[in-house]
Amino acid sequence: MKRRSRVLFTCAALLLAGCASEPAVQAPMESVPAPTLKAGEQWVYAEINPYNHTRLRTVRFTLEARPQGFELVGRSDRPVDPVMTETIARPWEFAVESDGAARRRFDPALATLRFPLAPGTSWKQVVRVTDERGRVLRWAALTRAIRWERVATPAGEFVALRVEREINTGDVEPGWNSTQLSDVYWYVPEVGRWVRWEHRMERVERTRDPRVLRDWTLWELVGR
Repeated sequence: MKRRSRVLFTCAALLLAGCASEPAVQAPMESVPAPTLKAGEQWVYAEINPYNHTRLRTVRFTLEARPQGFELVGRSDRPVDPVMTETIARPWEFAVESDGAARRRFDPALATLRFPLAPGTSWKQVVRVTDERGRVLRWAALTRAIRWERVATPAGEFVALRVEREINTGDVEPGWNSTQLSDVYWYVPEVGRWVRWEHRMERVERTRDPRVLRDWTLWELVGR
């Protein structure tokens, strides 16, 4: 596990360094504090197919109060989709996530963002992940805040802090290497959440002529 973690962190650092040529904008603030969460807050996102730019669905996420804190509940405009839930340990760190069929528990909480946040901030995590079948994996994650960028979404144009994360899920099997997850978040302080999220998944078969499983999705804020 330690060796895989070192490889992940090295590759992620090279990937992030390669992005340094992208244009930046003037920082609206020196450091971003944690948002104050309030029951009833909502964010509406469109899930988009990046290959042909078609909208797959729209999901309304609502913060709902629970005895232990807050739960983020996502309801899709497609009737067949199950309700999605995320138990929030603190903004924006998640202790449990579920999409109706699959459920994961994170120990410690998986930190999508860790505040205060500023360009150059980074953190590593090794998280124990337990799924609905009781299977336990160890995810190795490296997250870095890169720079402020201007980003356009259906909800408007924003100055957002770009945050990149790489995860090795540690799910090596006899025929397959570990799954690699790559995420880019554009976080806007006045929105209190990201306005754009790009997610990629890749898993390579362990054969001479390997198959490669890939997935690529994009979420954009469309309203509140």
